[in-house]
Amino acid sequence: MADFLVPPGTNELISQHLVTSAEIARRTGVGRAAVANWLHRHPKLAALAIPLSTDSPRSFVFWWPQVEECLAELGLPREEAKSNGWTSKARRPVRPRMACPVCSRDVQKRGDGMPRTHRPRSDQQGLTCECPGRHCRGGCNEGRA
Repeated sequence: MADFLVPPGTNELISQHLVTSAEIARRTGVGRAAVANWLHRHPKLAALAIPLSTDSPRSFVFWWPQVEECLAELGLPREEAKSNGWTSKARRPVRPRMACPVCSRDVQKRGDGMPRTHRPRSDQQGLTCECPGRHCRGGCNEGRA
């Protein structure tokens, strides 16, 4: 029996084009859940799945050029899905944070520049109050009769 030689460049070609559903998500800029939804909703796309083994029916790989062509035909991913902030590259916008000027706790910054209302750490209850203009919740004797 003659030895079989793999043609040069075959390994690179396979590693470039043989992809998992997670890699499809990365290449299209959506989350893995979106790709799972596409596979459930579009039989044509699901038919491109190549099972890795009969023991694990949920382990698939795909040939990227076929997937790319099928996604283009189906109009996926839709631009609004990629730009609504729910993609794998950028989830929700990160809210700015700041140190509370009263208790030094790291808290979210509100739109008006003040820290978000919060409870102080248990060892700093006396540092904060609910007086007008203050934002921490806690006990104090300042301003109370």
